[in-house]
Amino acid sequence: MPDATSNRTPAYRHHKASGQGIATFNGVDKYFGPYRTKESRAEYDSFLAQWLANGRQLPASGSFTIIELCDRYWQHVESYYRHPDGTPTGEVQAMRYALRPLRLQYGNTLAKEFGPVALKGVRQMMIDGYLHPKFGRQKPSCRTAVNAKCKRIRRIFKWAVENELVPAAVLHGLQAVQALKRGRTTARESEPIKPVSRAVVEDTLPILRPMLADMVRLQLETGMRPGELVVIRPCDVDMSGAVWLYRPTAHKTAHYGHERIVPIGPRGQEIIKRHLTANVEAFLFSPRKLMEERAAAMRAGRKTKVQPSQQIRKKPHPRKRPGNVYTTFSYGRAIADAIKRQNRDKDESERIPHWHAHQLRHLRALELKRAAGLDVARAVLGHRSPAITEHYATLDVAKGAEIMAKIG
Repeated sequence: MPDATSNRTPAYRHHKASGQGIATFNGVDKYFGPYRTKESRAEYDSFLAQWLANGRQLPASGSFTIIELCDRYWQHVESYYRHPDGTPTGEVQAMRYALRPLRLQYGNTLAKEFGPVALKGVRQMMIDGYLHPKFGRQKPSCRTAVNAKCKRIRRIFKWAVENELVPAAVLHGLQAVQALKRGRTTARESEPIKPVSRAVVEDTLPILRPMLADMVRLQLETGMRPGELVVIRPCDVDMSGAVWLYRPTAHKTAHYGHERIVPIGPRGQEIIKRHLTANVEAFLFSPRKLMEERAAAMRAGRKTKVQPSQQIRKKPHPRKRPGNVYTTFSYGRAIADAIKRQNRDKDESERIPHWHAHQLRHLRALELKRAAGLDVARAVLGHRSPAITEHYATLDVAKGAEIMAKIG
């Protein structure tokens, strides 16, 4: 049955983000190429005539382009992939990266005509890297990342089949494309994540701002994931016992119904106490709070009077403001930028090796396994399977070498 808006003729409009002509038919956006060109207007007139002839309904299943399918699917992505507090999960950004080469290479292809060979073409773009007109040079992806992106592209068509937007045969064809196998593809292999040396972390802490340094210390003490660290709030931490218990509102396995509890010992408790405020629902670590502390420290360290011209330098409406909470990306970027600044104009022997936040979890896993065994490490890290903990802790080669030295 036509909806209430179908009695109006969809207007030809300018889509500023893409520079294309656009019109909305039955709640679905249809693009017609560069705005106000003869070709764009002709395509709009042709599609409008088909729409009117079809009883003011969209054409049959699959008669729209890949771009239109992606735009329709994106509404599902933004509403479905959300944490309980309403914030988007990391899957939203991952899906955005997966769609980028698909839209670029096959955006104007009819969804029903996208087959296995086309998917292989998109996959090869990911392997080789490509130049995007808007986002610039896209680096080649490793084999596992390519497989994950292709899996997300198939998920789009699975959703489309579920909602009768494309024929089921399209999804069946895409499922025939096998994942890339190790040693049987030109795609590069990713390097396994290894624990960062505690000595390297200790060398890095002095160059980090105090709040950021405490975030690194707390993650290392608890072994929590970066995503669990950035959203920690006092109200989520049970401080009644000798060991505090942190229950993240959002974590990696929450959608499976698993509960995540992070035990926090005395050293971690001291770190948290330094950042407690009266508002127990406020995020413990905040970029906005960090910038305020930095500005206060700079004012306190001034040796001369602030000039009137310097008092009004703050922009009244800045385009970008410090956020109220860190993201895993901004947390990792802050660490990387600090190391990069420190290594500038340094000799090779004086430079701090680059490391990232996930390596802290691997380091803690190895330390816990050495000190208390695999089961304790699994309990602290919140793994459901010992095999995962073994992967994080890696094979303890140093201990094996020590034993072999004794027994020959």
